[in-house]
Amino acid sequence: MRAEIFGADICPDCVALKDWLARHPGNWTWAEITADTATLKRFLALRDTDPAFAPVRQGHTIGIPCYLFADGTVLLDGEQARAKLQG
Repeated sequence: MRAEIFGADICPDCVALKDWLARHPGNWTWAEITADTATLKRFLALRDTDPAFAPVRQGHTIGIPCYLFADGTVLLDGEQARAKLQG
């Protein structure tokens, strides 16, 4: 399933994910939140409103990597997201 993946090259989890993605090509795009203000704003709008981010907001963390699927599903759990990407 198509997905947009929000992350940052300065995040160790995102770096590891990008390595995995390079070995598992698929129907996804990488959205680097530190690349430009527009991408950061799109991510922050999602993070500030989507229920999947409630623990992130409570914990005052960033919430990346974040997987936004074409069906509107937002996943922060890497294992679940990778299974959905491959399925």
